[in-house]
Amino acid sequence: MSATATNLDRNELLRELGEVERRRFELRQLLSQTTALKKFFHYRCHPEQHVFAYAETEQEARQNVIARMNRSYGPDGWRFAIETVEALTPERACSMSPGNLLASIPEGEARQFIDDWEADKAGREEDPRPEHTGLSAVEKDVEDFKIRLRMKEQKR
Repeated sequence: MSATATNLDRNELLRELGEVERRRFELRQLLSQTTALKKFFHYRCHPEQHVFAYAETEQEARQNVIARMNRSYGPDGWRFAIETVEALTPERACSMSPGNLLASIPEGEARQFIDDWEADKAGREEDPRPEHTGLSAVEKDVEDFKIRLRMKEQKR
């Protein structure tokens, strides 16, 4: 025991421990109300049917989609099929994506999402799911995309 601990009696230690645990609980509550994640935006375009973007705002996402589609098809080779855009959680975007969600967006956006996902995950409590429970769709897409990135790096 340290010199400080020997100077305190058991009741004082329990009181201080209770305060620390209460403060930890309060901080976890605050963390659970915030997120490091941006949103996925879903656009319906032609010729590509589903176009996803990961961005802070709808305006930023729209600019990214326009730039990406112009690079792929030219300014006259594509159009928004529907002007409505959907802001989605990662879980919802994964369920709507025809394949790996992160393969559906540019690599820079995918890397940003992985960084944000891991930062957000670090602020959460331990995962309450039993060990035998499988990964969520988002976790599977993140892990698959990390494997793709490693394979790409090895080819260089």
